[in-house]
Amino acid sequence: MEIQIVSIIYLSFENHLDDQSYFQDKAILVPTNEEFDVTNDYILGLMKDEGKTYEFKFFIYQVFFRNQFTLRLCWTSRIFNHKLRLKVGVPVILLCNIDQTKGLCNCTRL
Repeated sequence: MEIQIVSIIYLSFENHLDDQSYFQDKAILVPTNEEFDVTNDYILGLMKDEGKTYEFKFFIYQVFFRNQFTLRLCWTSRIFNHKLRLKVGVPVILLCNIDQTKGLCNCTRL
């Protein structure tokens, strides 16, 4: 499925890997994080560079109080799969505050 999406949206993808302007007018939107991961992994696999993966750890801290009360605190980076894969030349798009009821993505940053 991801092969079809990429080949329809980005014709001759492999021939434009070094052309940054080629990616500026097109986007692939998917409804779930799972579909995003599959499509993103496929596109990153087509890129020449090995890239770098940054993994965010899910931390659980135990806080002990004097009265023997234990509180477990959790912090997470709010990134769904807790990893970020970057490659040289690959565009990065950050979408925040997506409001589907209004049909728009506000606060979109490139």
